[in-house]
Amino acid sequence: MTTGSVADGQPHYDELILANNCTGSNDTLEISGVPRVDGDVVVRNPLVSVSKGLYAKVPFMTGDADDEGTLFSLSNTNITTDEDPRSVLDW
Repeated sequence: MTTGSVADGQPHYDELILANNCTGSNDTLEISGVPRVDGDVVVRNPLVSVSKGLYAKVPFMTGDADDEGTLFSLSNTNITTDEDPRSVLDW
């Protein structure tokens, strides 16, 4: 199953822009990441929900792990045992 090309998705994007009254916007991509109150899934402004404690209190993890280890490996001093990091960090 393929997702199709960008050209295949353009009519859907155009419909989204029209439905959100953003046809006059200089940056139509701006609408893509902003939560919109719809009364069903998003019942109020998310910042209001958080400030009132009205959210699912479940563990949540987020982050960006795109090649983050490279930064730390640049100064690697050949750490091969559990004791090596302690000596490098002066523990």
